[in-house]
Amino acid sequence: MSEFDFMNTENICMDSRNNHLSKFNPTQISNIKEVKSNSVPSIMNGVDVLKSNVTENVSLNFKDFQQNFLTCTLCLNHYDEVYVPKLLPCSHTLCRPCIDGLINATDSDKIQYEPPNDNSEPNQNFIFVINCPVCRESIVVPRGGSIDFPPSFLINQLVDLMKSQRKDIIPLCKLHSSELLMYCETCDVIFCITCGEKGHGGSVGGSGVDARCIMLPFSLALKRMNEIVLYKGSLCLKNLDKANQSIQNELNLLNENTNCAIQSVNTVFDDLLHKIKKRRDGIIRKIKEIQNIKHASLNNHLKLVEERCNEIGRICNGESNYMQSNIHYVSKIVNDLNARLDQSNPLSLSRENTYISFEYKCNDSLKKIYNEISRLGKVKISTTFPILCELEFSNSAILNLETTAKVITYDCYGKRRKSGNDPICVKIKNDDSGMCINSYITDKENGEYNVNFTIKQSGSYSMYTTIFSRHIKNSPLKFFVKNVNNPISTLGKSTCKYFNTNVETELTKSVSLILKKGKIELKQPTCIRIGTDETIYILDTGSCQLKIFYHQDSETLKTRFINLPQMQNQGATSMDLINENTILMSNWKKNAIYEIFFEESAEISKVIEHTRLLEPTQLSIRPDKLVFSVLNHENSQILIFTCEGDLIGVISRSFELTINVNCLHTTNKYILLGTNTIEFYCFDIFDKDADCITEITANTDNEFTQKICSLYDQTDSLIFKPSLTSSRCNSISSLKPTEKSNLTKLNPKFLQYKQITVDSKDNILCLFFYKRKFYIRLFSSSATHIFDIQSDDKERIKFAGGIVCDKNGQLHVCDLFENVVKTFRYV
Repeated sequence: MSEFDFMNTENICMDSRNNHLSKFNPTQISNIKEVKSNSVPSIMNGVDVLKSNVTENVSLNFKDFQQNFLTCTLCLNHYDEVYVPKLLPCSHTLCRPCIDGLINATDSDKIQYEPPNDNSEPNQNFIFVINCPVCRESIVVPRGGSIDFPPSFLINQLVDLMKSQRKDIIPLCKLHSSELLMYCETCDVIFCITCGEKGHGGSVGGSGVDARCIMLPFSLALKRMNEIVLYKGSLCLKNLDKANQSIQNELNLLNENTNCAIQSVNTVFDDLLHKIKKRRDGIIRKIKEIQNIKHASLNNHLKLVEERCNEIGRICNGESNYMQSNIHYVSKIVNDLNARLDQSNPLSLSRENTYISFEYKCNDSLKKIYNEISRLGKVKISTTFPILCELEFSNSAILNLETTAKVITYDCYGKRRKSGNDPICVKIKNDDSGMCINSYITDKENGEYNVNFTIKQSGSYSMYTTIFSRHIKNSPLKFFVKNVNNPISTLGKSTCKYFNTNVETELTKSVSLILKKGKIELKQPTCIRIGTDETIYILDTGSCQLKIFYHQDSETLKTRFINLPQMQNQGATSMDLINENTILMSNWKKNAIYEIFFEESAEISKVIEHTRLLEPTQLSIRPDKLVFSVLNHENSQILIFTCEGDLIGVISRSFELTINVNCLHTTNKYILLGTNTIEFYCFDIFDKDADCITEITANTDNEFTQKICSLYDQTDSLIFKPSLTSSRCNSISSLKPTEKSNLTKLNPKFLQYKQITVDSKDNILCLFFYKRKFYIRLFSSSATHIFDIQSDDKERIKFAGGIVCDKNGQLHVCDLFENVVKTFRYV
């Protein structure tokens, strides 16, 4: 039996698979009401089925509906193309054959005659009148007959609707033919309400229906599932169409790449053939030239022979009459011919030979050419499957620093590839401005590619990575760059941790191995230095120890703690390395410099004392190990000593100056001082072999400024100012900062450079204090301000001690407040 199912769309959507069926269907004629069983009494023994969702289906029989509405009232035939429904003026509907039958059966008295007009035909002067078989109303037939009756629009719409409507089969219970089968979506059970099954229905635990059960007529469930099948099928077809288009594009791209490859082959070999032809033509031209030379030589020889022949002929023919009478003359002619005969013998042998040959076996060039041609070119393919390839960051993206991202390639089986040469394209774009960032790709020849780029502006970015013009797995990759540079690692007591940034350097490996061994306790680390072999030296003033961390081998990290009695009362504040077993250490409480040798145990090998040493807090050895500089905290004087302990120079200022020197660093060319500017003193001023001490003294700020080279002045520009006594600084150059940040324009009254150092590329790194916060500033070797480094409040430097750079572009800062050493990236 067939039926129409009609539903109310307000509450029928129980799950996602019914969502697309909840929309109004224009084929619906009657309403289906979904009701809650807690508000509708059950027909099973008067027991309410509580807390269960039941869909009540009000349906109409397909045949009954067709017989009552879609059949002719007179002949009872279904309306179709033959039995076309026509609408009578009385609003009843009859099929056209029945109307024709009524017209033909009309009595003569119901035929009215109209007088003919001049233009009318005789057949059109009769008017037929019929009676509606339903209401018996008299109806005038149009002049054109039944065909001129208007069509029944409603009936035609219903007929078309019935044709398009799928006839559903309603399964009934085998035992109760009048009962519809029900379906529980929750339990996936088909049951009859009267029979009941597994807790569903009236006779078997009807009152115990689970509140989570969702029940509806089985026919409606079938209809829904069929609709879901059609919907899912359409999605599958849509995806297959998309796949088909994608494969077609791949085929087109394959043809294009094939044509390009063939064109490249033709270009290479055409060029090779051109070079071979050029070489061939050159050899042939050389052979022709040699032939011409030999040909000219032989022609000259032949000409000489012909001349001799002509001379002999003239002698023999011209003197014949005279020779008959003069015997002496004849004898003379004979002697002359004998001489000519002797001269003619060599003329038979040509001085020029005719040998010309092309020799190609004189060397192994032809063999090499054959070998090189056999190796020339290679058809390159790739098994990379872009959708499985991944992109990951080797280090975190930090403003103004180079960031490295790594592309890892896989084949279609999910295996890592071991070779490179894939056509990778990377595009980095700012999400807000749309600006593209320059990047370069490095092929590691092992299936991995490094993408390096530098972000100059904070914000959100997207990295689009494609292989064969197809996006990889996580493309586009979204990342955000903040205007902060937090430490990548810390070493100390309370915040001993290592941030996994995948920066593979010896020092970060050292820090990582240190942390694996346990906590390293630091107490007031005032100074840090790094040896040539990446050994870490920390002057831990609070514990009166020199703590050394170095590699015993590639996997084992060795630590060494050396007790230094000279550090008692926390007097040691600075040190520098002479070699891997010797340091120079300043003690501001004892006003002395100690040279300490610690190969086995700490021994004082030298003590430098001088009346000018007044609270020495900073010490820096020149890289050539000939001299070192000391900063006096009491009077801000800088003393220059030889490593033997002789004082050779003093840089001082009068007490009226308001700006004090906070730090210093010594290079082979100059001494750098940190005040509210960075000051340069060239070493040309101080001669270690001079008999007297060279002193530079300034009585005013202006005079002092004139005698030094300042990198950063109060006008917010970078300026080199020549020293009055320096021969090396002989020009003035004004440089503007390349990067403007919120720290570029600072009030010099609140700015103090606290620490300063120089890396292996002569870049100058400064730690400056501004409004109760520490920041890191980077200058290039040409005195250009590059950028400033800021950190979050939680990770920032609280109270700075010594700083040092390593060869991997990392700055290590001692924080006396947290008793840790923090490591920052700056390249």
